[in-house]
Amino acid sequence: MHGTNGEDSPLDLSNAADADRPDQRDGSHQGGMRPATAQLGLSKAEAAQRLVEIGPNALPRAGPPSIVAVFLRQFLSPLIYILLAAAAVALALGDPRDALFIAVVLMINGVVGTAQEHSADKAAAALSKMEQPDATVIRDGVQQRIEARCVVPGDIVLVEAGGRVPADLELVEVSDLQCDESLLTGESLPVRKRVMQECADDEPHSRLCRAYAGTVVNRGGAGASWWQRVHRASSAA
Repeated sequence: MHGTNGEDSPLDLSNAADADRPDQRDGSHQGGMRPATAQLGLSKAEAAQRLVEIGPNALPRAGPPSIVAVFLRQFLSPLIYILLAAAAVALALGDPRDALFIAVVLMINGVVGTAQEHSADKAAAALSKMEQPDATVIRDGVQQRIEARCVVPGDIVLVEAGGRVPADLELVEVSDLQCDESLLTGESLPVRKRVMQECADDEPHSRLCRAYAGTVVNRGGAGASWWQRVHRASSAA
């Protein structure tokens, strides 16, 4: 059942194999990478190999700052500079007790600020880990839920109403699919999607046959294959 039909019938992924065949996609898939079949999807071994070769489906993130960096950050304040200047002046005037008192206060402030910021960073990291999105894929012929970061090129991905698109996808089968793309385009209305075969000769409207990472599915469902890295490779050619 294709996107031109508004009925909510079950998805039939029989077109997914043809959509992933290199001869049907003008060689846009990465060389040497065998596409998944429609019914079985990738095998677990092949998916694991592609994940190692290509990397996770996630934006790179900077590592957490070290304790020393967090501690030194506590002294990057105009008020701290004034207190340091006052301590230097007191020391220059021969009053080491005032200088020592100011130094102790600054050290206590630095330790307390470091503990609070480090605790906040750990809580934010834990919350971010809890909110990792999931994806529904077909592997070894079985529909299963995995972390979105583990989706690889060639995976058959299923999306449905209320879910978030886990990666940039080419739609091979849709069921009255509409996506909220306001995050990317600012459009207030959801965009009705079509299958990729309908956009083969209509490049200006090809985005209607793709679902984009981070957008929300408002209605319907779809079976799709990962497009993001394929698109980058073909664009660079």
